[in-house]
Amino acid sequence: MSRSTLSRSEVRAKSTLRQIGAGIEVPPNSTRILRRWNMLEAVKSYSIEPEKLLLRSYRDGSIMSNQSLVPSMEDTYGAPWLLIHRANFQKVLAQEAEKLGVRFRMGFPVTKIDYSSLSIASSSTDTAIQVDAILGADGLHSMCRSEVQANCDSVLVTNDIAYRITIKADDMRKHHRLSELLAIPVINAWLGPNAHVVSYTLKETGLYNFVFICRVQLDGIGEMHEFFKGWDPRLCMLLDIAGKTRKWDLYTSNEMETWIHPKSAFALLGDACHPMHPYLLVASSKNLQNGGLDR
Repeated sequence: MSRSTLSRSEVRAKSTLRQIGAGIEVPPNSTRILRRWNMLEAVKSYSIEPEKLLLRSYRDGSIMSNQSLVPSMEDTYGAPWLLIHRANFQKVLAQEAEKLGVRFRMGFPVTKIDYSSLSIASSSTDTAIQVDAILGADGLHSMCRSEVQANCDSVLVTNDIAYRITIKADDMRKHHRLSELLAIPVINAWLGPNAHVVSYTLKETGLYNFVFICRVQLDGIGEMHEFFKGWDPRLCMLLDIAGKTRKWDLYTSNEMETWIHPKSAFALLGDACHPMHPYLLVASSKNLQNGGLDR
């Protein structure tokens, strides 16, 4: 096997970079780092800075909590809270990486990693790549995880299921009650027993992003209608005009002792070492009902 050297590189099994997911919230602890790296303005050019976080009753959408985010995020944490489409966020990060000399090598499914010599190999080529460091960012079902911590089966099923719907803002504007959600850039969150819904606008796409999260397997828009019957009528209207939904199970993990290989310049990154919920609210149905969310 011949050996070549590739410094500052990222290898991927897929032949092209492609759009995955929809909206992502970038909180101040992340945007503060982007500012330090002189990348914040580039990210902001594709982002919306929400003015408020509105927590709503699931029954009628009435506002239970109105939290200002502008300028309080900057005043409190020294950086803004942003909403951006994942594809645009990835594009900005990739462009900055290329400016720094990173070369993306696509279509290279890694089949062997030698942590002692810091080389990686693929079945698609007879060439091993010698590197300075390895980041194992190979997702939930990571092949790298066991190399960092033996006998580590960290993935846990949470029973929580997310249903994502993206709707054209122009379609929402055709309905007066839905157009109200577009009046100012905010994060809307409807809270109810055993479920919640989060929504916000995505800049540069003309789309409004909705994520319905519950603990029930629902097959399509029809079953979502049945489950969320009795919630804010606006959510039912949104389901009426939604073309389709994308479903995915949510996972978390047991805490790993370390994300760094003890004898090599190798570390884990992302879901490979810390899959987690995309939200902070954790409450039982009893707490939701007794705590005032059953309004």
